[in-house]
Amino acid sequence: MTAFHPKVLFGAAMSFLRPIALFSGLCLSGFVLAKSQIVSFSTDTTHYFPSESFEVAVVYETSDRGLATGIGIRVHFDSAQISVDSIVKPLRSGQVGIQIKQDAADYDNDPSTDFYVNAGWADINGAWPGSEGQPTELLHLLATTAADFSGTQLNITIASTDVNYAASGASLLLTSTVGD
Repeated sequence: MTAFHPKVLFGAAMSFLRPIALFSGLCLSGFVLAKSQIVSFSTDTTHYFPSESFEVAVVYETSDRGLATGIGIRVHFDSAQISVDSIVKPLRSGQVGIQIKQDAADYDNDPSTDFYVNAGWADINGAWPGSEGQPTELLHLLATTAADFSGTQLNITIASTDVNYAASGASLLLTSTVGD
């Protein structure tokens, strides 16, 4: 039987335990547990009549209330069910641009959506959204349901994010009040 010196056993144990201790320390310090940029919707109701105008806000916040280098988002919609009439109240701080584009790439993996609002904000100093506070409204969509509106879903996907954050978007189900 081979005898091991206590220093050899201690060294072997430390070689085994060091990665576990490092991983645990990183988890507790927040490096492994990702901080998040969260983009969601805010609206008074989700039930609409055909040909009804409505407003939906797109809202941003981070899980740690920290500042970032910005974010790029897409708000997907089905143009057969709603029309986006205008985009109002855009957050001016760090605004790069806002446009409506056809969703040929199907970024949200939802074949019922065919267009999206593409919007982005950036700050090279990593101080976005600045003094706006969180949560903050990124923009408002003024939209109208179709004459034969039967319901649809709006989906947010993330086009770009701060490297220090994971990012997530939300979905919003809009239902028709016809037949209620």
